[in-house]
Amino acid sequence: MAFATTFHDLLDPLSGTRRSIRIEDGRPLPAGTPTPRGEGRDIDGSDWWVLPGIYDADAHLPLVELGLRESDRHLALQGGVTRVNVALQWQDIVGLDLTELVADLSRWALPVVTPILSVDSERDAAGFGPWLEEHAELVRTLLPPVCKLYSYGDGFWDNLHTVADAGLLPVVYCKDADDLAAVAAKAPVPIHFRHSVSAETVATMETLAGSTQQTSPHFLLPVSDEVRAELFVLPPVGDAAQREAFAPLVLDHIEYFVTDHNAPPLEIPTGPGLQVQQQFLPAMLTIAEHYAWPLERVWDMLTTAPAERFGVELAESFVIVDPGHRQVAGLWEPRQTPDRAPYAGLELKGRVLAVGNDDAVELL
Repeated sequence: MAFATTFHDLLDPLSGTRRSIRIEDGRPLPAGTPTPRGEGRDIDGSDWWVLPGIYDADAHLPLVELGLRESDRHLALQGGVTRVNVALQWQDIVGLDLTELVADLSRWALPVVTPILSVDSERDAAGFGPWLEEHAELVRTLLPPVCKLYSYGDGFWDNLHTVADAGLLPVVYCKDADDLAAVAAKAPVPIHFRHSVSAETVATMETLAGSTQQTSPHFLLPVSDEVRAELFVLPPVGDAAQREAFAPLVLDHIEYFVTDHNAPPLEIPTGPGLQVQQQFLPAMLTIAEHYAWPLERVWDMLTTAPAERFGVELAESFVIVDPGHRQVAGLWEPRQTPDRAPYAGLELKGRVLAVGNDDAVELL
């Protein structure tokens, strides 16, 4: 008989029900499988929660160059992430077999990787339009029907029209308020805006009929002025006044939450970006408690909402959480530096103990 670990009497705070989860050989047994005590290792989970795994719909991982590194997997699972969107920069994949590449990315069980077509604004994008026209059907078959674009750089408007003509949803980052206003005024189709951060961005984005928005927890937690001054991230994290005006709008105007996590590079980082995926779930539990937001609504914005936006069918997944755990965040090892750590000095709620789906379980 395989050795089993059983977590007994876990509370699902979304439904108020309790369940037990039995794990054998690194996989959960099907729902409804009896979980008798005394066989293998029994763990009293009555003080713990079981929640659906998080879908992080916006992260930056070096998939094509390096593959999904074990360190990247570790950070995602620590943050309760069981599925993650990762941009495939067109400049990196233009000469590759897209079918083989997507099949290769599907081999990871935790987290599940969903590749997203993107165009890097800092590199030559000449040829993207003809390539997409030729490969549009293949892209729609293999990838979610979206394309990430940046409002700056040569060719943005041509690429925006090309993406719309291909039947893909443009997912757009705007570098500043002027860019945002121009895109909202001139875009030929509804788009999904990345990084709504204030009451002003909410209002501007909504001038484009049918548009949608996302945000990240570092725009909602009380990041101190001292920490904000050190952060190297775009858009910048606002002050308390911006946060207090933005927070009341989030549940009614924002579609879902993402991390916008940048994986630690092999060398010293040179561009903007935060390393935050490992604290995603504690950050969201802290936000829900801070603003007294219904956990059911918050978890919908972490799971169902991004899945619907990207046309992804979510498989069963779970995160076992100790909700009573409180810890003041410091720098996450290895190699997180103060300019990448927005939660330093904040007390965060909850700790991830295990993450799983139908194919695999990781005990943390």
